[in-house]
Amino acid sequence: ACIKFMREDKMTIPEVDALLGPALGRPKTAIFKTTDLVGIDTMVHVAKNSYDLCPDDEQRDTLVLPEFISTMVDKKMLGNKTQGGFYKTELTPEWKKLRKVLNIHTLEYEDFQRATFPCLEQAKEKATITEKLACVLKGDDKGAQFAWKCQANAFQYAANRVPEVAETIVEIDNAMKWGYNFAMGPFETWDAYGVKQAVERMKDQGLDVPANVTDMLASGATSFYKFENGIR
Repeated sequence: ACIKFMREDKMTIPEVDALLGPALGRPKTAIFKTTDLVGIDTMVHVAKNSYDLCPDDEQRDTLVLPEFISTMVDKKMLGNKTQGGFYKTELTPEWKKLRKVLNIHTLEYEDFQRATFPCLEQAKEKATITEKLACVLKGDDKGAQFAWKCQANAFQYAANRVPEVAETIVEIDNAMKWGYNFAMGPFETWDAYGVKQAVERMKDQGLDVPANVTDMLASGATSFYKFENGIR
């Protein structure tokens, strides 16, 4: 879904990685640096395998990768294993390292320029993950709107996987934290944002709210995890 949203919103690779990295409690490798580490060919294999085995998944279409990904595989632009994927490093005759990043429209490498948005600059000034999340997900600049779009999609998808892939939200949160080195899982992130506030925003934007979350709020519960005296 991230690549789909990136193309829809005309975002660049550095912009996406800047937004979906440490400011949201995630590794510095974010999305595309992580994919370079794993291998673009591996990503293609996993996407195809998941598409074939999940015929009833509501987001199955997002597993159909854009043509430029296939072209990258054909050209052996597979990531770190081929010294060039979404990012690459070149050496000048003086042995100076130059960081390059892929332009997904031309499939040419361009000089890497660090991306930033007002929401990220605000997040730098905050001490806690919850405060940083609020800056990035609740801001009104282009970057914040994109980050919310991705996170709302993650909220929807995670909630719809209970009890399909896990009986409890704890197991899903732990899987994302242990598997991807996230500081917070999707439900912990939802709590940090504010469950009711996020649901209202999703409804305002015409996004589907999973029935189990609607039922939870209707029961009077306001969060996925219960906190008492600062202890979960």
